[in-house]
Formats: sequence, structure tokens, C-alpha cells
Amino acid sequence: MSRPARCLKLLLSLNSRASLVSSRPVIGTRQYAQSALKVRSDDCQTASRTRTPTRRPREERVEEGQEEEEDNFDSRGSWSKEVQCGTKFTDHLNGVFPGLQFPPELARRILTHASHQTATNGHNASLSFIGRRVLDSYLHLFLTSSSTLTPEHDLEDIAYRTLHTYALGEHVGSKWGLGRSLQWVPAIAREVREQVKAQPDSPDLRKVGLYKVQGDAVTAVMGGIFFQFGGSVAHRVFHTRLLPCMLVKGALHEAFHRDALLACDRMGGPEGRLVVNSSTKNVAH
Repeated sequence: MSRPARCLKLLLSLNSRASLVSSRPVIGTRQYAQSALKVRSDDCQTASRTRTPTRRPREERVEEGQEEEEDNFDSRGSWSKEVQCGTKFTDHLNGVFPGLQFPPELARRILTHASHQTATNGHNASLSFIGRRVLDSYLHLFLTSSSTLTPEHDLEDIAYRTLHTYALGEHVGSKWGLGRSLQWVPAIAREVREQVKAQPDSPDLRKVGLYKVQGDAVTAVMGGIFFQFGGSVAHRVFHTRLLPCMLVKGALHEAFHRDALLACDRMGGPEGRLVVNSSTKNVAH
């Protein structure tokens, strides 16, 4: 069959389909609307008959001994129990970083690991992602501006060792005491967990995963500070509170220790102010 013949056959087929559609009876607009309303009415009646009965008054349930613990929510949808104990997160971070006032919700997210049961209301993974990039940027700026940098230095290896999650958790997270307020659940049996908790200096801490979650919390702290207080404050925290803790074997390369200490001193030292001059936002009065 030639191409024109195939086109003619296709056109005739389309015309025949159109005639069949046009020959079907058309329901009027009013008739269609009335039918839809009738179906909707029938559905509502069925739903009302099958609706779950409302909860009985609390007094009746108490009398029958069927009262269950009620979960109360605040206006933001968070558990009220968490809101009440949320001050421990802000108190901890405000104590570690004097001069900064962490909002309760931000502090709770920073110190909540994804393994905890309350992580459904928000955890520190996204803040940790931001903080990791902030630390990478500040460290590379410091290394490339150091007078001790030579072509033999491998910047990628130095950054890897300095910002390794376990190293941050062991040296910085422990210094900041994050483990005391951090919400997380180790992937080990409860008996082993209790034994490790009874021995804070136990070498099993690395196996349990404390240094790992503390390292994630450290990067989350940096992400939260960068997000809430700005890059200038985060930069001071990096040089005065974080990098000095990494002047240990296996972390920051020894060639850069002197420059790290000089940078810390220029910014006021380990106890220096984090917010200075015109940066008055979110400052404790």
C-alpha cells in the first residue's frame, strides 16, 4: 500500500471514530449536576453511619481505668515534653559559647542525632552538611594563607586528617561536652551501653559510636552558628574554639601549629569575644 493510500485510510478511520462519539447521548448540564449532588449526599450519609465514635470524656476513662498517657503538642507541632526540656540544649550551647544566644529549636536540632526517637521533629543532619562545608572553606583559607605552606604539602590529606569526623568528635566534641546533652541511640545492646556509660574513659567509646555522633554534632554546631549568627562569628569560633583543639598528633599538620596559635591570639584567644563591634544581633545582654 502506497503512502497516500495509508494516509487516506487513517483519515477515514479518524472520521468514523468521531461520528461514533458524536452519536452518543449527551447528558445535560443540569442533569449531570443533580446526579453528582445525589451521589455526594449518599456518600455523606454512609460516612456518618460509619464514622468512628468520638473519644469519651476523661472522667469516664479514669473511672474505668482506661486512661492512657496523653501526648500534648505545642503550637509548632513539637512534643510539649521536648519544649519543657529544650532549655537544657540552649543552656549547654550558650555556656560553651558565651555571648551567643541559641534559639531553643535550633539548639535542639543541633544536639539531636538522626538515631534518636525525637528525630522525626528535626535532627542535625542538614546543619552538619552546612557545617562541614564551612569548616572546609575556613581550613583551606587558613592553609593557603600560611607562610609555612610548601609544594610538598598535600592540602587534601591535611584537610582530611584535621576534619575527620572521629577526630572532631574526640578532641572538639569532648572539649565542648556535647556528649552530656546530645540525644542519640547507640546501635548496641543496652547492657553494653550501660557498661560504657559507667566508664567514661573506656576505649570502647569509639566502638559505641560516641565520637562519630559527637563529630557530626560539632559540624552541626558550626552549621548552626553560620546560619544563625553569620560567617564572621563562625570564623572566630573556628579559629578560637575549634582549630586549637586539633593541634594534636594525627590531626592538623605540625607545620601549621604556630600559625594556628597566632590566628587564635589575634582573635582574642580561646576565651575571646565571639561578637564584636557592630555585630550586635543575637548577642547576650
